[in-house]
Amino acid sequence: MGPYDRIKELCKNRNISIAALEKELGFSNGSIGKMRKSTPSIERLQKIADYFGVSLDFLYKEPYTSEAPVGTFAPDTGYYTDMETAKLAQRLFQDPKYRVLFDAADGAPAEDLQIAADMLRRFKEARGE
Repeated sequence: MGPYDRIKELCKNRNISIAALEKELGFSNGSIGKMRKSTPSIERLQKIADYFGVSLDFLYKEPYTSEAPVGTFAPDTGYYTDMETAKLAQRLFQDPKYRVLFDAADGAPAEDLQIAADMLRRFKEARGE
């Protein structure tokens, strides 16, 4: 799987067309499609990687193909086997306000976690989400 195929997969997972991605990033129409036959610049690939919150390596590495359950860490690539889990991991990595929730939960008794989860669900429902 080359960069074009990986970008196409990322677009599909985010429900964005390649044309919309090109427009969002200020690329000319059809420029991503040309990546099937030519090597794109590092700068262009970095813009795409930044947009999706993935590394440059991710655009080149083969997907994890073992029999590991969906959502588990893929040790050979350093990525998760599905985009939803990867996005969550990236959010925890980048955003301190989410990371503090994760850190606070680490080692907490199951009963306390259930109370906190119920409370957060009620907050979310109150906001209409």
